[in-house]
Order: sequence, then C-alpha cells, then structure tokens
Amino acid sequence: MHELAVTRSLLQILLQKVEEEHLQKVTRVFLVVGAMQNYEDVWMQRYFDKLSTGTPLEGAVIDVKRVPLRFRCRLCGETFTLNLQGEDPLVCPRCGSEKYDRISGQEFYIDRIEAVGE
Repeated sequence: MHELAVTRSLLQILLQKVEEEHLQKVTRVFLVVGAMQNYEDVWMQRYFDKLSTGTPLEGAVIDVKRVPLRFRCRLCGETFTLNLQGEDPLVCPRCGSEKYDRISGQEFYIDRIEAVGE
C-alpha cells in the first residue's frame, strides 16, 4: 500500500504543474523508477485513477521506465549489476573487489508529461 502515499504525492506535484502551465488535460505521465523502488505499476495506476477523478489528470496513463540496480567498482571502474537475492558473492565481476558504489536503482521522478494546453 506504499503506492498510495507515493501516488498522492505524484498527484499533488502534477496538479501544481497543471496550474503553473495552464494545462487543460494531462494524457500521459512518464516516470523513471529504479529497481530498488518496490512500487507496482498496476497499483500506482489504480490509485492514480481513483485519486485523479474530477481533475485534469483524470484518465491519464502512467508510463513507467524501470532503471536497473547498477554499481561501479572503486578499484577497476567496471560498471555491473548484482543479483542481491542470489547466492553469488557480492563482488565486482571483473576484479573481485567488494568496494563499489551504487550508481542507479533508487530513482523515482517524473521524466515528462503529455498534456493539452489552453
């Protein structure tokens, strides 16, 4: 149910954008969501449909682009993914280092919207 809270926040941001840009109707919302964000697309759309009733956002489709969880090795610079739920060691596949930084996977933002203006 954490989709409900994030969808409420999303709706507030979008309604502010509609007002600032004098938009009549939003038809599509493009989101970028990292793999570490456990939001289910179908539930975000359902809550969005319910919460947006009677607003210029009513009927808009949420289009989600998923960003994979990626890391960069501090020693060799290799960029890679890890299976955090598997049994494989959590090390750089190139040099075996355990020293790496997450470079993607936590994202959650509005990339763009499609709308009809005044």
